[in-house]
Amino acid sequence: MVSAKEAEHILRQVKDDRAFRLHMGTSIRSLKELAEALDLMADRSFAHHVTGARNDFGIWIKDVIGDDELARSVAKLQNREAILKKVDDRIEWLVQKMAESHVTTKELMSMGAVDFAIGMVIGFIGGLIVAALVAL
Repeated sequence: MVSAKEAEHILRQVKDDRAFRLHMGTSIRSLKELAEALDLMADRSFAHHVTGARNDFGIWIKDVIGDDELARSVAKLQNREAILKKVDDRIEWLVQKMAESHVTTKELMSMGAVDFAIGMVIGFIGGLIVAALVAL
């Protein structure tokens, strides 16, 4: 199971020295950039990185991005459109995973209102007790 923090890590941009270099010179630094590149790259460029013997994209996803699940899925594929779909689907899932963990402003305000109301009740009761003690 991937946590929101792990999802954020997987979706990050890596440093230039860890970027995937297409044989035509383009650098890819994130899954989002990989998806964009897969969508636009020439068949010849794709064929250079995905052969019957290896899948450079799967290796990079595993070793650099750190998403073993996506890497295993991609490593089995030889078709650019299928790899692009796997990457796009994974990005969407990871973004959703991150969003689930973030508290919305409305939720935060709601929690704050409840805390405020509890504080008011406790303060009122405390005030009554102090007033009763002072009146003695």
